[in-house]
Amino acid sequence: MSFQRDTYHCGIPVIICRIIICAVFIAGMASARASVIGFEPPVYTVGGTLPAGWDISASNAYVTDVNPLVETQSLNIMDNGTVDLIYYDLPQPVPASGATTISVVMRLVDYYSPVWNFMYYGSFRVRNMGDCYSTYCTECTVSFDIYNGARNIYLYNGVGCITGGYCPGMIASGIFTAGTTYKISMGIDWTAKTRNYVVEDYATGGVVAQRTFTLDQSIPIRGVMLGGGYDLADPKTHPTTFDQLTLPDVSTVKEWMLY
Repeated sequence: MSFQRDTYHCGIPVIICRIIICAVFIAGMASARASVIGFEPPVYTVGGTLPAGWDISASNAYVTDVNPLVETQSLNIMDNGTVDLIYYDLPQPVPASGATTISVVMRLVDYYSPVWNFMYYGSFRVRNMGDCYSTYCTECTVSFDIYNGARNIYLYNGVGCITGGYCPGMIASGIFTAGTTYKISMGIDWTAKTRNYVVEDYATGGVVAQRTFTLDQSIPIRGVMLGGGYDLADPKTHPTTFDQLTLPDVSTVKEWMLY
């Protein structure tokens, strides 16, 4: 009997308890620690190819030192007629446990015409490991669009898009200003089953859009997508600019923690 008391706790072996506690602790570390991509040298160079992890087939993205957002360099993305999204894959996915926050600083296309009925100014999305042709390809999306003349900040509540591109899950939640720099934070809490959005004016810190929606799935995070604006004036001179991409540090994540 003493052997059972020594080797079992709450009905399961102590060694298994310790493995579970260790796994939860490591997953928590991966969620709490952060890794920041600031598009600075020597990893990122002006005019150079984006490093491993990025979808380098996207010819509409380039590093620039002209009017950077935070330090000396930023990333510009613009619509080139066929592609306006580039992808970044984390070295390891983020396990769907605990909570994590992903954020970015972005400056919107600086051109606006009151006669436009629709224009796409840029977006930021968190990708999960689901099938990208399914409802749940993204955990979170923030999109800056003109629709029917209104400059709306759209936040994704989890309801998938349907054929033809219409997305009932994109909820108008604030008004943006062309050419303004914003900080977007997406908090994903798998324990509380919530996704929380905060969009702030980067210069003033004022909150311009904030909402919390239910998270109805538990799928590890694969990476992010950055979207440039569809500029009806001149895509070559009006890019969407990104900086300070803050991601969970997944250096301690092991493959067995994802299943």
